Amino acid sequence: MKSFISIILVLIFFLFCSEINLSAQVIKGRSDVYSFNIKPNVVKPPVLSIDRNTAKFMDVNKNNILDPFEVAEIFFRIDNSGEGQTRELKFTIIEKNNINGLIFEKSHFIGTIMGKSSKTVSISLSTNELIVDGMARFSIEFEEMNGFVPNPIEIAINTKRFLLPKVNLVDFKLYSEQNMIVKGSPFEILFLIQNIGEGQAQNVNIEIDNPDNTLFLSGKKEHFIGEMGPGDTTLLKYSLIASSKYNAPEIPILVNISEKFHKYGEKQNIKLPINQDNLTEKIVILASEEVTNYNRSSVKIAKLGVDIENNIPESNIVKKNIYVLAIGNEDYTTYQSELTAESNVSFAISDAAIFAKYCEKTVGIPKQNITLITNAISSQMKREIIRLTDKAKYLGNGIELIFYYSGHGFPDKSKESYIMPVDISGTDVSQAIKLSQLYSDLIANSCKKATVIIDACFSGGGRKLGLLTAKAVRIAPKEETLNGNLVVFTASSGDEESFFYQEKQHGLFTYFFLKKIQETQGNATFGEIHDYLQKMVPFIASDIYYKTQTPQTLYSQEIANTWRKWKF
Repeated sequence: MKSFISIILVLIFFLFCSEINLSAQVIKGRSDVYSFNIKPNVVKPPVLSIDRNTAKFMDVNKNNILDPFEVAEIFFRIDNSGEGQTRELKFTIIEKNNINGLIFEKSHFIGTIMGKSSKTVSISLSTNELIVDGMARFSIEFEEMNGFVPNPIEIAINTKRFLLPKVNLVDFKLYSEQNMIVKGSPFEILFLIQNIGEGQAQNVNIEIDNPDNTLFLSGKKEHFIGEMGPGDTTLLKYSLIASSKYNAPEIPILVNISEKFHKYGEKQNIKLPINQDNLTEKIVILASEEVTNYNRSSVKIAKLGVDIENNIPESNIVKKNIYVLAIGNEDYTTYQSELTAESNVSFAISDAAIFAKYCEKTVGIPKQNITLITNAISSQMKREIIRLTDKAKYLGNGIELIFYYSGHGFPDKSKESYIMPVDISGTDVSQAIKLSQLYSDLIANSCKKATVIIDACFSGGGRKLGLLTAKAVRIAPKEETLNGNLVVFTASSGDEESFFYQEKQHGLFTYFFLKKIQETQGNATFGEIHDYLQKMVPFIASDIYYKTQTPQTLYSQEIANTWRKWKF
């Protein structure tokens, strides 16, 4: 029975499986119909280019040069001629020549430029005091998310170095009626401030500080000058007095010179000796019935150049057709370390500065027509000489030129005479200013007349040791042959020295040259000046130095009969 039941179950299982299989075979179905476009999508990228015609450089002074402390911009346009837009477009900029003093952002984000459109890009540039002469080469390369970029570009711009100003106290003089400064008695001090650098100085300010128990009687303690060009000078005069409470042996006066960058001025502490002796005034009552021969002794300090520096005559005539270059080269040791202080030219700066003053005040030449430079290097002297001679070139033959020089002269092996910049030694004289060439340049453009005044000697000595040692052999320079409307006044002849006048704090020749102009209110003729110099200079040179100094006046044959009647 059990077997039968088992057989029946097996049969039912197989019948069930068969039914399932049969059912699977008869199932029928139909899916929905779909259509597909198998053509790929068309990508529309941006197509970028730089329009070279739109590239511009714009600077403040419009000279197309990156000058010191200048702000400028570079502009160019990026064109997208494609239909697609850019994604995260940017560029980087580098300067290939490693020019110092340039300031700019190295990375710039441009962003999106839509298809068929453009965008103008600007790059800001600026410079500082480290900028140098050269050419900046800006290389600009682009980046974009998908790699669609314009070609790199390069922009070249000239750069100009920063010309350093240097505003210094170059000289000072003390004036006192007594043997030295005494308490309770006024004294005056004159400061000569000059920009001895190559560049323009801005916001120049002078502050004077005095110690306790001294008092300023006149003169501003703070003096704003403003701008000073290369070689420009300013004279500041102060009157002070020390009270009876002042007990130190010296009066220190601090001169603080500042300018825009607070780097190119200086501080100098001037120490003035003061007499601390107790001075007793003696009072003598003279008998009324008898005349007593009473001699009162007093020592009066020689005023430092006071008789030509004070009371400078002033003209009411303005002579706009005259141009002046005055050079005072005094300090040779700063540039030539092998020289001693004895090789400096005493009072050369004062000579040139006061000569320039007489040109302005007494002759009536406008200040803007007068150039004064001191301690001038070779390049500066040559540049200013060209600038002077160009006046006749561009303004015509009605122009008059005056060239003044105080400093060292020197001859070369062929006995040609040179005037010496402070950075040129006697062993390299060919780099100095050759006198014969100077004379030719002054008359090259047919000026109305040219006058040269030279307080120097050309033997290798003079004004202390000169540029040669004390034992050097003196050389007599050869005579110059002049042409054209040119007159030359020189301080000495042949191998003579040119001396300074210690009492008057000027070159001996310059002192008497200006003394004659002062005495005649500027109306002396050249002949009268010549005659005065021929008398006074040799007399004082012999009296003080026991030596000969004979000024010369040179002129061309064309004006041999007329030069003596010339006036400034």
